[in-house]
Amino acid sequence: MQSTDDTPIKESHKSIMARYGLIGFLAVVGIILSYTSFKVTRNWEEDRSLIQLRELTRNYGVAIEIGLLTHLDFLHSITALYDTSPFVSREEFRTFANSLLMRAPGVQALEWIPRISAGERGEYERIARADGLPDFQIKEKNAKGKMVSAGARAEYFPVYYVEPLKGNEQALGFDLASNATRRDALEKARKTGNVVVSGRIKLVQETGDQFAFLAFKPIYQKNYPLNSVELRRKFLLGFALGVFRIGDVIESALAKQAGPSGLDIYVFDDSAPAGNRFLYFHPSRVRQTKVPPESEEKIFGGPHLTFSFPVSDRVWTLVFKPVAGYFAENSTWVPWSALFVGLVFTSILTAYLVSAVGRERQITNLVHERTGALKDSDARFRGAIESLQESFALYDS
Repeated sequence: MQSTDDTPIKESHKSIMARYGLIGFLAVVGIILSYTSFKVTRNWEEDRSLIQLRELTRNYGVAIEIGLLTHLDFLHSITALYDTSPFVSREEFRTFANSLLMRAPGVQALEWIPRISAGERGEYERIARADGLPDFQIKEKNAKGKMVSAGARAEYFPVYYVEPLKGNEQALGFDLASNATRRDALEKARKTGNVVVSGRIKLVQETGDQFAFLAFKPIYQKNYPLNSVELRRKFLLGFALGVFRIGDVIESALAKQAGPSGLDIYVFDDSAPAGNRFLYFHPSRVRQTKVPPESEEKIFGGPHLTFSFPVSDRVWTLVFKPVAGYFAENSTWVPWSALFVGLVFTSILTAYLVSAVGRERQITNLVHERTGALKDSDARFRGAIESLQESFALYDS
């Protein structure tokens, strides 16, 4: 009979343990839902930050592209000047070029590069000296990098007019055809009739460590056919030349943008051969110390966004790299708040259910104890009755 009486108690304990198992399952589900809400809100926040970052980099990219195009447009203005006059004096060029330079602080120099045959060399040098340049001569760099008088060749393309003259004195008279990079750009412009931009160069007047580039616009004799490479070679007068220090152009464009962005900006020339692609590094203005540019492998190996655009016949790419902590500074407490609220709610619910099951268990134990006591009392009562009955039987006897 003992096993039959214990069955309800065992079933009650099983029921309570089942409830504890259910509570544990609900707690695990609550933790999972809390973490899921954290991940969802964190992903939403990261997507929002990425959208804002893309918009920011697009704005910077467009600003730099427009700045470069504005500078290159000066060459068309100089071409128009030569189209309207059979001869442009040094003073006329100075006045016109300075009116352009006032609109663009990123220009290193605007120049006139005439095509001079070997027979015309002496006359051009004499006229330049008469214009107030007593030391003018057509020159080139020797193997040691020193400026010397240019050697004899069929034609020359020297820097003849340059504005501003101050700071560019070293370039005056330098024959661009004596340098391979400059000569290639000259030849391409002469053949195509279009604006041609050179790869990166170091200017002869450069005192820092900036790279520069040159932009050539060929100018031809008027009223002659130019529908073939040979005709364009024959009737070439010279080139309008823009000299641009890349850092100056980039910084002048970025100066118009609001506040520090938390982005390092790298400029690359995709049209250049490997090893010569890097043009400029703009460290973020939020940095407190000066940092050197990273290698291309590191730049493109980490988080970055790119913006590419044509620069005449070349393609430049801007690479935007967020500085350390960029995304942390742009994050909010929303994901962590969602995780905290979820875990707190799960904890409260779990504690309440555990408490409720605990109370049920206490009640069950109390019922078990009282039931046992009643059974003991009933057994004693039955024993007493049986003893009394035996006493009455003995008395009868």
